[in-house]
Amino acid sequence: MSAWESGPPRSTINPVSEIANLSEKNIGAQIHLKTTLGEEIKGELFAYDSSTQCIVIEEKPDGKKPGGVRLLKASFVKEVVEVEARAAGVEYDMTLPPVDPARCQAREAAAIKTAEEEAKKIGIGVSDHAQEIFDALSKTLPCRWADKSIIVMDEVKIDEPYTPECCKGSKDTSLSRVRKVLEGERARLAK
Repeated sequence: MSAWESGPPRSTINPVSEIANLSEKNIGAQIHLKTTLGEEIKGELFAYDSSTQCIVIEEKPDGKKPGGVRLLKASFVKEVVEVEARAAGVEYDMTLPPVDPARCQAREAAAIKTAEEEAKKIGIGVSDHAQEIFDALSKTLPCRWADKSIIVMDEVKIDEPYTPECCKGSKDTSLSRVRKVLEGERARLAK
């Protein structure tokens, strides 16, 4: 049974105002909602903060993904699909689930590594056009920056103004391949 069963039909209820109706009596309720990003979240309502308009949902592991705690702004809730109130007279266990420090450190390390790899793809002191060429080339070939030069496959160097004629390399097969890809990408970017 929904905690908000009385009132207007669900289709006319604003999710933000529906979530604003939460109170301490709803803590522990089973909640199913959809976010503005299309994600569906199911779990127990752990907390609601009316001053920040945030809700905390404790998700249980389901075999496909691990459980955890989700903090959401009410404005990111597109639809409250279902709310099943906890049984009357039953106290809710407010104990936080355990946090696995090793898992947190692994996620942090992976995020840092990803951010560092992405940062390496940004040329320092290069034009927008040079960055566009680098981005286009790096979709199909391994590339890195060396000052204002693009190094492709660790075999070909492309200097400014980043034309096929500016390619230098010792291996003819790599050089001709990079020149051909560069020529195609420059033509595509010119459109």
